[in-house]
Amino acid sequence: MAVWKTPKTDWAEHDRFELEDYNRIKNNIYYLWERACVLFSNFRIEAMGDDITSEAEDFNVAYFNAFERNIEILSQNTYAQNLGMRQTFYANGAFIKWDELNRIENAAIKIKKIIDAKEESVQRLPFRLGAPRDFQI
Repeated sequence: MAVWKTPKTDWAEHDRFELEDYNRIKNNIYYLWERACVLFSNFRIEAMGDDITSEAEDFNVAYFNAFERNIEILSQNTYAQNLGMRQTFYANGAFIKWDELNRIENAAIKIKKIIDAKEESVQRLPFRLGAPRDFQI
């Protein structure tokens, strides 16, 4: 199971996008998807690649597009909401900008709050079903 890491929501124009940022965003989306499948319904999202472990690896534009589509899929399968205008990135085009990173990371927080609220609202039985251990007839 993926682990939630606090998103960075204060991206500024001159901030540098690091491999840790990529891995955090990707793994947060996987975390949200795993929880949403349990609490709402089972659905699919697009693959976003493995964790990047070296500065020598390039960022794949297809994975940034998958971030965008997966955030939209998560929103549609939890409670649809306006998370801003989805962008499409192109090979040899402009790299993802700071305002898009803020939008994606804030969208993840909004979806997490919805999932957390759903989990808290699930009714649970106040007792355990099954025979007690020392129950004898």
